[in-house]
Amino acid sequence: MRKTLFVVLAAFAALFMTASSAQAQEQNASVVYFTRDISPQGLVKIYEALGVNPAGKVAVKISTGESEKSNHLRPELIAPLVQKVNGTLVECNTAYEGNRSSTQSHRKEIEKRGYNKIATVDIMDEEGEFKIPVADDKWIKYDIVGSHLKNYDFMINLAHFKGHAMGGFGGVLKNASIGVASQNGKAYIHSAGKTEDWHKLWTNLPEGWMSSPEKNTPFIESMSAAAQAVHNYFKARGGIVYIDVMNNISIDCDCDGRPHKPTIADIGIAASLDPVALDKFCLDQVFNLPNDKNNDTKALLERINQRHGTRIVYRGEETGLGTTQYTVVDLDDNDMSKVILDNIFTRKSVRSYTEEDVTPQEVETILKAAMSAPSGMNAQPWRFVVVREQATKDKLAGGFNKMIAKAPVVIVVCGKTTGRMGGENHNWTADCAAATENLLLAVNALGLGAVWTACYPYEDRMKPAIEALGLPKDVKPYCIVPIGHPAGNDKPKDKWKPENIHYEKW
Repeated sequence: MRKTLFVVLAAFAALFMTASSAQAQEQNASVVYFTRDISPQGLVKIYEALGVNPAGKVAVKISTGESEKSNHLRPELIAPLVQKVNGTLVECNTAYEGNRSSTQSHRKEIEKRGYNKIATVDIMDEEGEFKIPVADDKWIKYDIVGSHLKNYDFMINLAHFKGHAMGGFGGVLKNASIGVASQNGKAYIHSAGKTEDWHKLWTNLPEGWMSSPEKNTPFIESMSAAAQAVHNYFKARGGIVYIDVMNNISIDCDCDGRPHKPTIADIGIAASLDPVALDKFCLDQVFNLPNDKNNDTKALLERINQRHGTRIVYRGEETGLGTTQYTVVDLDDNDMSKVILDNIFTRKSVRSYTEEDVTPQEVETILKAAMSAPSGMNAQPWRFVVVREQATKDKLAGGFNKMIAKAPVVIVVCGKTTGRMGGENHNWTADCAAATENLLLAVNALGLGAVWTACYPYEDRMKPAIEALGLPKDVKPYCIVPIGHPAGNDKPKDKWKPENIHYEKW
């Protein structure tokens, strides 16, 4: 339990750590986790840092690579993570004539690479396709994905960050868009909505896409729209997380059977719940490298710029998929004291929220942090009621607190007033207070906002809560905490007052 809280605090404290711009501290930046350890252990470590427990059947989206020479992620690297989550490796057939353009030949290539030895591999468009809605319909009106996508509740988007012939670069956004699309869906994205027939792909590409960044923009923005469609699809189900592995980086994609040799030294592994922030972080890593004997970045940077590759992250930001502002939690930094303290100092009360939901995984992480609090005699009298139904939230809000009614989710912290032997527990309020503070710190760490609203000992607030929640006689509502994505730009208060401190005596 202490380990869970430590990870949570590390994420929140990152609000004052390395950011993609000087403005990141003033905005709602997303957290990106990073390690230089490109190993099976490093991959598991960075996944665990996300603090998300997969629900239901787990899909792990990878690229199986066009040939043995491709720079795809090797089975031996990803096996421990895939097996840890009991995941199924998922792919779709390619929209070009090659080693993976039919299910039969694709399965032969999967066997050659050894992916079937570490997990079940599902070619999701083997039995057809279906359409999922897009939020950004500028170029495409829907996303066409493999029919087997319906079989999964949670996705780990496990991408190899590298160059791409048409996209400039490929990361988690490409892996979610082109990677999850069926063959016809790939044609639909590449052609920016002109054709749904993969056999007609090459005659329907955006005119002049190779000649200028602007003429390739329809494809880039279509990828962003498709990635957002997949993100929203899984967010409405069990959830989705994103991991970029920055190794064997050349100008070519894993779909190239004869790629250029890597020209950039391996960088590390990065992960986030925000795909836009994650790909932007990886881009920044490459952009900021010195062009020296270890890193020849010229060719890749030219390709990204000529294909308008960075447009995908900015379009994703414009449409609400994520943010290009990020903070970094360096998992290789063993001195976490500043991280934890900064999270405490930056905690703030947030009273207005957007309509974006708080996921079940985020709620579970918050409650794990709450239950890591100290407790007198280890009684742990705290009880928690998670409320999403609007009618119940309205009753809890009563006439005194509109914040409760408008928040996507509300957690009511309650206390069991009787002890193990049936006597009165005099410590229940102190224990619930400690749990609530942990809860608020966890909320802050996840980039969410919350405010502590009092309930106990005010009878006019306790009574409606007891009735609305059906609490037992020996359980009392201590406080109500509305939680959501901040709608404003709330800032922490400086409460440091040396005059309140006395040493040795009053």
